[in-house]
Amino acid sequence: MPRSTASLMVNLFDGARQPLAGPQRVLIRLINGSGRIVSARYHHGPSVYFNGVPCHGDFRDNYRIVVTAPGCLSTGIPSIRLEPGRLTTLDFMVLPRNGSFQFRAAMWDRLAATRVRWLELLDRRPYEELLEQQPAAFAGLLNLMTALEQTPLGAGKALDYIVEVAWDRPPAPDRIFAWARTDLLAEVTRAAQTGLFTPELLPAVFHPGATASFKETRLEAANLQLTFHEGRRQVKRGLNCVMVEADMDYFPDVAAHALLEVLPNTLLGRKTDPKVIYMLRWMATRRQGLPEFDPPYVIA
Repeated sequence: MPRSTASLMVNLFDGARQPLAGPQRVLIRLINGSGRIVSARYHHGPSVYFNGVPCHGDFRDNYRIVVTAPGCLSTGIPSIRLEPGRLTTLDFMVLPRNGSFQFRAAMWDRLAATRVRWLELLDRRPYEELLEQQPAAFAGLLNLMTALEQTPLGAGKALDYIVEVAWDRPPAPDRIFAWARTDLLAEVTRAAQTGLFTPELLPAVFHPGATASFKETRLEAANLQLTFHEGRRQVKRGLNCVMVEADMDYFPDVAAHALLEVLPNTLLGRKTDPKVIYMLRWMATRRQGLPEFDPPYVIA
């Protein structure tokens, strides 16, 4: 018998980061730490309240929450501890599996009103060509630019150290290359000493030619990774620069990343999906109470 009970509020959002509306039926499963399904029912959003969720004061209180809906990507949280007598609130994004990117907010002329700093780092012609010809890579670029501008580093943000995006190694759905001030490496090294980043061993295994790599540790998913290619240096806009590779992985754990992301992607010729990154990082920032991950696009 449970010693006590907890409460859980599940808030559902769409690909525009708005409360889920309409007739969409969503299956929400609550699975306790022993693998027992405590609840598995269809609900309508945008908010679903669970009262009387069993708590036992042991490992069974570590719940897995899985959210699925017809025609949508599955999402969830692998483990969250529910506390007796307390309400836990979780936000989930429900994305249509075949949803399309809506890039109106990312049009070049609109960036002047919302992301003026980006205009200094991007070249308009390849930017607009990428938008028209490679929407997944364009979404990946927007994801990473947003992550860089929201990641604290030194006296500012990681984006402050970027001098320009590199177009000779064009953006891909899962990564971008950029020229950064050489002091970025020292700042990330200092951040690793405080726990904001963690160094990756043998960076050249996953990033050919890399000499150093660091992964953000703030979030439970979709953390920013900065990889340095110190053999590539140039003077850009009068500044000494080094090539940096920015990417985001689904998983924070190196072993899980290698087995569940890198290996399948390599075998099947896939790239990390920018839609999944968008969903995971948005949910992770909401859970941590950080500024909302808000790249200038939506998915509908």
